[in-house]
Amino acid sequence: MMRKDPRAVAQWTPGLVRQCASLQRSILANLWPMLRPGGYFIYSTCTFSREENEDNVDWLCEEYGAERLPLPFGGESGVVCGHFYPHLVRGEGLFIALLRKPGEFHPDAAVSEKKLRKATSVALYGVQETEEKGRDRIPTHRYALSTSYPRGTYPEAEVDRDTALRYLHRDALVLPDGVPRGIVLLTYQDHPLGFVKNLGSRANNMLPKSFRILSML
Repeated sequence: MMRKDPRAVAQWTPGLVRQCASLQRSILANLWPMLRPGGYFIYSTCTFSREENEDNVDWLCEEYGAERLPLPFGGESGVVCGHFYPHLVRGEGLFIALLRKPGEFHPDAAVSEKKLRKATSVALYGVQETEEKGRDRIPTHRYALSTSYPRGTYPEAEVDRDTALRYLHRDALVLPDGVPRGIVLLTYQDHPLGFVKNLGSRANNMLPKSFRILSML
């Protein structure tokens, strides 16, 4: 595009076009193997030069067997490469082509939802599930409050407002009879508050010090 910056007119040369086309081709060569068989690939540029557009699409088809697909907005004409000219559309214009990688995708093995959630929770949600404390691994407070936390992972105990405030004040608690020993998630009005370690005679408060409220409401 040259309409954004008049200085681009002075910088343009046929050699620059060839250089850009070569760079784009090297990028395509690295990206195409990442696409799964049967996957779709949208190739789009902000130029109207054939070297960077149709020629690179032709190269993908010849080199990797890419299949051209008609664009969904091409009407009945079956347009496989679209040019959006600035005098016809909003913006500075662009080129777009839709391609498909031949073949079908067959996963090697099905992965259970539980294993998938455990493997991807940090990557997807940025939440660390557990941390080391001495010789033990305990669930993190952020995990208890995360939308990725699957309810029922740990036993839960619903508490009243006074107990909830004492928990947030980081006081030691005594839970009702019947609450199992070990790690327990406290909830107030069914909203997770955080974890405690129930010892029976008392429950150790696992709320991080930095989350502690300084005054009781």
